[in-house]
Amino acid sequence: MCAPLRTGLVRRQKHTIAEIVAERYSADPKFYRFTAGVVSLAVLQRMYDSMSGGSHSHEHHSHDHAHTTHEAPAATAHQNKPEKEAPPPVVETATPPQQAAETAEPLALDPAPLLPAPAVNEKPLPIAVYEPPVLASNELALPTAVGKPVDAGNVSAFSDGANVWVVEAGLLPGAPGATRANGQWVRARQMTDFGAGEAPPLLEGISADAGWVLVTRLTGDGSQAQLLAIPAMRGRTQSGRALLAAAASPAIDLTPAPRASVDKVTMGAGGALLEVSGLAPAGAAVFRAALPAPGSGEAPGVVLDTVAPAGGELVEWLVDGENLAVRGALVLQRPANQLVLLLRAQQQASGNSLWLATCKRLGLPPPATDPNAPPAYSEWREVASWDAAAPRLVIGFRGEHAWLTDPEGHVVALNADSGEVLKLPLC
Repeated sequence: MCAPLRTGLVRRQKHTIAEIVAERYSADPKFYRFTAGVVSLAVLQRMYDSMSGGSHSHEHHSHDHAHTTHEAPAATAHQNKPEKEAPPPVVETATPPQQAAETAEPLALDPAPLLPAPAVNEKPLPIAVYEPPVLASNELALPTAVGKPVDAGNVSAFSDGANVWVVEAGLLPGAPGATRANGQWVRARQMTDFGAGEAPPLLEGISADAGWVLVTRLTGDGSQAQLLAIPAMRGRTQSGRALLAAAASPAIDLTPAPRASVDKVTMGAGGALLEVSGLAPAGAAVFRAALPAPGSGEAPGVVLDTVAPAGGELVEWLVDGENLAVRGALVLQRPANQLVLLLRAQQQASGNSLWLATCKRLGLPPPATDPNAPPAYSEWREVASWDAAAPRLVIGFRGEHAWLTDPEGHVVALNADSGEVLKLPLC
């Protein structure tokens, strides 16, 4: 039973000092270097004190030995006197320095000095709070927005009551031209420079790619509303940062005719629908404005999209905002004073009108549809009519249906093919 124990002891003793040092060093290198430095300083201090003390002791004993040898003749003279017997001389021997060093006490390691404890009444040092520097900016402070801003992604536009501003949000501190507003870093730019006393701009919308901002302004006599397209940015960098257009860039007038008035604007993908009144001889029509991509170098253009149906006075357009298309019209017929709701069905393009008429006259099947062609629409179809004094409200057009209320308190859905298809009570 002793053999395994002895073998274990022998194996335990095989760990050398170097291995122990390496193990302790790998466990905590910083603490080991600090401890080794303290031990080295203590050893050097002890060695210096020992060597200084030995040299001083050697000189002291040599001086005593010389003094004793010099006083020896006086002691002999006293011994010749018969009345007194001199005491035996005392001989002092100096201890060699080597022996003193060997007989010195073993070195004791001084503990590392402890940090002084703070006083009871001592006030703690104030904690430094880092505050990011407020970076200088060449941009003007953002004015107060008048009306509701419009936005597309991280680019927005607003009116201060006199001019139009474009703001790019989500910037990092220190970005070129950035200023701090509402707790974030933005880049703002005044895009128009209208004169004092002119009619204030009214924001209608911003394109999906944030390239253009559409605003309307009343003419001097206030009878017509002009539509202006203001460039907002000229492109984006590879990192996604918006390159805002130059300040006070020239606005483009999108009003279809000099005496026309743009009553309503519906924004959509790639453009906008403009509901225009004051045209001759149609009176009212819808135009489509194409808004090119920023940086393309192209200017926005306007083309006629839909003419008001004949037989009455246009009251309201029904626009499909999802597909940016005119799908219905509410017309007032006089002298009957009747409101008539007209819709048109969506058809897939399958050839021109002459081709379709020929196929119908000869009894041939209609031509094949083109799935890649833009959608086409049928003629106007009357789906409902009521007295103009009746309490009915046209809600709008959505999902291939026109939605309105009837005097009995129902919500009615109608389409261009079969008229009324759904009636739901309001409560």
